[in-house]
Amino acid sequence: KKENSDAIALTKDEIKLLWKYKPKTDLYGKVRDLALIGYYSAARFSDYSRLTIDNIHDGKLEFVQKKTGDKVLIPASKRLILLLKRNGGKAPNVNQVVFNRYIKTIAKDSGIDGMVEVHGQLIPRSDMVQSHTFRRSALTELYLSGVPVKDCMFVSGHRSISAFERYLKISKDEAAKRLSDVGFFKK
Repeated sequence: KKENSDAIALTKDEIKLLWKYKPKTDLYGKVRDLALIGYYSAARFSDYSRLTIDNIHDGKLEFVQKKTGDKVLIPASKRLILLLKRNGGKAPNVNQVVFNRYIKTIAKDSGIDGMVEVHGQLIPRSDMVQSHTFRRSALTELYLSGVPVKDCMFVSGHRSISAFERYLKISKDEAAKRLSDVGFFKK
């Protein structure tokens, strides 16, 4: 599998690998859990790293984005709630530099493999994983699941479609699969 990009989105299967990952140390577990909180909240690191169980009301995750000041209100998944509870009711306290240093090793140890082409060089996908990967992965997955762009933008807080679309990392195979369900290609 090869992608032409300088940023990646993890697939559903790769997120499952992270979920199943057995951490070597307490720090690895905190970094993995924080990454998954990022995925299930579709938030920026500055937001997902400060989430607590108090951000969940009536089954919905609610917080104000640090960057924009906009309020986000989305369904809180069972996994997000579990991750917060597993960490004492709050996102694990790991700074972004430490997070980005360890998440690459965790991604590799989880079985995230394949290569990405960056500026003409092939680089392991696991080496491309960073704090923002989880927001990009969630938004891409929402879009691929059929959520309308405008609704995805309510989740992400983007104000323009062009800014939002830069987050989508869809392979040609994924695009072809989506197109195969369109009536035009079934004639």
